[in-house]
Amino acid sequence: MAGAAISLFPLGSPLFPGMVQHLHIFEPRYRTLVADMLEGAESGSPAEFGIVAIRQGLEVGVDGAKALADVGCMGEVRGVVTLPDGCFELVVAGGRRFHLNEVIEGVTPYLQAQVSWIPENPGGDLEPLVDRVRQAFAAYREDLARHGGPSEAADLPEDPTLLSYAVGASMVLPTSDRQRVLAASSTAHRLQLLLDLISRERGMLQQLHAVPAEGVLGATISPN
Repeated sequence: MAGAAISLFPLGSPLFPGMVQHLHIFEPRYRTLVADMLEGAESGSPAEFGIVAIRQGLEVGVDGAKALADVGCMGEVRGVVTLPDGCFELVVAGGRRFHLNEVIEGVTPYLQAQVSWIPENPGGDLEPLVDRVRQAFAAYREDLARHGGPSEAADLPEDPTLLSYAVGASMVLPTSDRQRVLAASSTAHRLQLLLDLISRERGMLQQLHAVPAEGVLGATISPN
């Protein structure tokens, strides 16, 4: 696994490969990050930066993130709008996963890091797991709809690895579980983890008769 130096953008929840996220960039240090990235892109550098979940601390403020997750995902910029006040609206798509080897502070206003790329590993025969996850996720969405959640059907990709990320991104989960999904060592491991999480979440829905407040629904899948 070859290493690389990247710019870091800590967030409250991880980004998954193949998923699309909209970001409003308003803090001065991250406005500088975007400006530096755009300047580099004019010279041929990739328009991307590393998104990593915060384990302890906040996204904004003087102190900011105190501790970061070990595994993150590159955010590949697909759209940029520069606002009159100097802020940015970004559309990013999840790219390669990385392991955070070293956080570098003080060189730029924002964090940088040395990372190692994490290859995608199928991990075994995926077809039986894919079928089980599709069925379990469909039942989970039906449970959500009965308890006030979204009723529309999720449009899931065919590729098993992208499917595993799409299901994880479309569930109502706390950040710790979303991070486990991102960091899974193989697609097979991730699909099995999702089966366990779906079973747990369906049990909670049946007990609480309400959709949990924590988590995010409605992930958008990048066509690229």
